[in-house]
Amino acid sequence: MPRTRASLWIIACTLLTSVVIFMLPYTPRLAVHTETVRSGSLVRSMWLDGVVAYHQQQALTSPQAGRIGHVYVRQGESVKAGELLISLDADAEEAALASLMNLRYRREQALEGAAADALAASLTLEAVAQEEELRHAIALKQIRAEADGVVGSLYVSEGDYVAAFSALGLLRTEEKCIAALGRTSDLTAVRPGMAAVLETREGTQTVYVSAVGQPSLNETTGQSMQQVTLLPLDETALENAQAGESATVRLFLDAVEAEALVPVSAVGAGDRIWLVRDGCASSVQVDVKWRNDEYVAVDAALLEERVILNPDALSLYEGCPVKEARR
Repeated sequence: MPRTRASLWIIACTLLTSVVIFMLPYTPRLAVHTETVRSGSLVRSMWLDGVVAYHQQQALTSPQAGRIGHVYVRQGESVKAGELLISLDADAEEAALASLMNLRYRREQALEGAAADALAASLTLEAVAQEEELRHAIALKQIRAEADGVVGSLYVSEGDYVAAFSALGLLRTEEKCIAALGRTSDLTAVRPGMAAVLETREGTQTVYVSAVGQPSLNETTGQSMQQVTLLPLDETALENAQAGESATVRLFLDAVEAEALVPVSAVGAGDRIWLVRDGCASSVQVDVKWRNDEYVAVDAALLEERVILNPDALSLYEGCPVKEARR
């Protein structure tokens, strides 16, 4: 009989314990996807959209209002530095200069010897200044090539009347480049000489930053923009590319070696990452200064820890029970 009572007592205690455990609140473990914090090199880069353009272009503009007197070149024609391209009508100035020079010649021919020398010496400073002024006025109406190049578009014909500073045409070099625009705030670290990878319909190739233009305000967006000019290492690389063709450039800014890296998707609100430690979630504040489109550099002490991906999509809290979901 005593053994029976003991057995019944054990059974009753077991049932009571089971009931108590069943009635206790149960917190399920939250399934999370994780990645291991790994060591690696953080390469910072940025993407820019650009177009193929001629490296150097001279805008041909009218220095003053007037009528086009002569167009000396055709589109596509090669020219040398200093060559006369377009001139405004300077008939009045040329006629006045010719008259002045003819008058001097006739007077000199009428006299001989000492008399001619005396006449030359007697020319007043006013007459000399008038002649120089006419030559200068004629020169101002002449548009010349600033460098060797090829005539691009021409917007005027002989006899057209143009206003001051009107666009008359373009002169370009044969060398092509990539002209890309970016926000000034994004280009603070960009310097001439930086390497980049260019993607066009011809494939990929290495280019470098040749120049960074001055900031200018985009009136449509209200943002300050700058032009970045890039040249290929191989001068013939763009010879088959068409001006105006779109191009994408990945510009390499800098690199940090041997850092602990976490995926960008692991950084949540408040620049915090969540780690799995002893089956629970634990958050850590991180500095996101060093990052690229894929990774963020964190403290090396976090190497080999398991970091939770997309934490903002989960209802995480400190000590939250978690389990790693199968992929």
